[in-house]
Amino acid sequence: RSRGLGDVYKRQVSIDPEESFGLGDHPTTRIVAALLCRLMTPESSVLDMGSGSGVLSIVAALLGARRVLGIDRAIGAVAVAQRNAERNAVAEVTEFCQGSTVPSGEQFDLVVANILAPVLLDLCDPIVRSVRPGGMVILSGLRIDRREDVIDRYVSDGCRLSEDLVLDGWYGVVMTKQQ
Repeated sequence: RSRGLGDVYKRQVSIDPEESFGLGDHPTTRIVAALLCRLMTPESSVLDMGSGSGVLSIVAALLGARRVLGIDRAIGAVAVAQRNAERNAVAEVTEFCQGSTVPSGEQFDLVVANILAPVLLDLCDPIVRSVRPGGMVILSGLRIDRREDVIDRYVSDGCRLSEDLVLDGWYGVVMTKQQ
């Protein structure tokens, strides 16, 4: 069934970003959360690249993901995200690790990456490798001047543009990995 963003926030997602990025109110986070509400199916596996405080991982878990892996380069982000997952009673389906690599050979139904364009470009290969064929990649953190660069790069790596959204001058795109 289709769910609106309000359905997640009715559960009162509680986030303390501490020293990590991501309170949940930035337009890019709101874009990804809204797309998760609409596109994610229960029992999906989700990878959250650049998970920061864990807010999008927590949203995915609250929407019924069977497994969520959050990865962030920032040293303190893992502990912060884990505490936030515990605070929201989703620690049993979420896992967080430090770095920028995906476990070897692992593929997910859905990958979200709410990070700036240069990092989305740098991580294109590992992100595309980590989504199963037919799966979706939700990218956000884009301004109009970098949107086409990112879309073109992901298309050249085997994805097709399915949808794009704009909110307060920030863009989010949904890419589908081709077979």
